[in-house]
Amino acid sequence: MFDLIDDFFDGVYEPSTSNSNKLSILRTDIEENPDSYILYVDMPGAKKENIKVDFSNKTLKISYHEEKKENEGEKKHGKFLKRERFYGDYSRSYYFSDVDKENIAANYKDGVLIVVLHKVNHDNDVKSISVQ
Repeated sequence: MFDLIDDFFDGVYEPSTSNSNKLSILRTDIEENPDSYILYVDMPGAKKENIKVDFSNKTLKISYHEEKKENEGEKKHGKFLKRERFYGDYSRSYYFSDVDKENIAANYKDGVLIVVLHKVNHDNDVKSISVQ
């Protein structure tokens, strides 16, 4: 009876394991300051060389590729009771309308990718319009 209940609630409070919901893997906090946005993206165990950060058309895209190790998952004397680690390609996009694309910095440390996007100063965007 309890196994049936456990099966029903299994995964309710955990990230989805389906490939269609990879957002739970790149969990992100976004901090807004007067002159910048700072993204904190959880990427525990990621290798820095497998992380790619691009900015195009007002969209920041963070992507990651993880190869499955050849004998990963093969056990000689047992079986997995639960599998929560993922392999493959993951990406997430974030839209920002006021970012200076020439002034973006990314740093990966202790399992967290920190991306700083400086805002464009719109105060200098004044355009005089002649009256006809």
